[in-house]
Amino acid sequence: MKLHFTILVLLITVSIYCESQIREETVGRDYREGLNPVDEIPLFNKEEIKKKGFKTAYIVYHPPSWDGDYCSCSYNDTITTYHFDREGRISDKTQMTWLGMYGAVVWFDTLGNWTKRVNLRKKEGKIVKSDTFYYNLKPDSNSRYQVIREKIGEDSIITSIYFEKFKTGFDTAIVNTNYYNPEGKLIEEKSYSTEKYKRLNDEAGSFDYKYGYDSMGRLIYYMSVGAYYYSRIFYPPYGKLTETIDVRTEKLIDSDVKRIDISQSRIILTDGRSQIFLIRLEKNSKLYKLKSVTSYDSDIPYIEYYEIIYQ
Repeated sequence: MKLHFTILVLLITVSIYCESQIREETVGRDYREGLNPVDEIPLFNKEEIKKKGFKTAYIVYHPPSWDGDYCSCSYNDTITTYHFDREGRISDKTQMTWLGMYGAVVWFDTLGNWTKRVNLRKKEGKIVKSDTFYYNLKPDSNSRYQVIREKIGEDSIITSIYFEKFKTGFDTAIVNTNYYNPEGKLIEEKSYSTEKYKRLNDEAGSFDYKYGYDSMGRLIYYMSVGAYYYSRIFYPPYGKLTETIDVRTEKLIDSDVKRIDISQSRIILTDGRSQIFLIRLEKNSKLYKLKSVTSYDSDIPYIEYYEIIYQ
């Protein structure tokens, strides 16, 4: 569903500013290892990671296969590496594109804020640093971030401000504000870019997303403020039904059915275009050792594998 996908692509641009334990690493249809608040299936479980004493997790990408067999090509690639602290929280994350042409290393504090980010790129066969960003201003830094945490009643507000070094000195470039309910669920996220920053960046813009949940904490509503549609989500016995509704007429625009099949050894997510298999690390584990993604957008199924290795 194109409308569905557009919202999710925009969401990833600000997800890095949220708390790491509120915005769990999740596995969804639209992101291989993404931050997808719509599917809400955690890739990691910090309690189990702490109990088992895992310090590192590697996501190994195995190239596509068109015949359904596991591909053992020579160019399998580790695209993401996570390190965990003693409490099972993500302490840093290194993510590379396939074949390692570009990537980034991000360090988190115990509250989930990222304290430092180093962009990487491959030059003459070697990985080199390209840009470094800090929360706190450094003498040689061209940007910095500031996080402001507030409590209003039982709700929490986290505002992340990105400062850019302009010709006239440091000034505000982007402001992201996330609102959480007492259960820690994201209920609204806003972002806007200043006019000064927009003049330097054609892709800069603003958005405002809102989310609603049922008594079980499941997402049942989300919308982009100002858009002509919103989404309602239902949870029938077979899985999840997402309806896209016209704001002006309240008529159904589109619907997306996802079947969710859960057992002791695996989880299967199926919709009209793809199927995701999550193989548990062991029986009833909340960690996974293999994720396969099968896409049906063409006449021949397109199968990718993501192996998860814990140490």
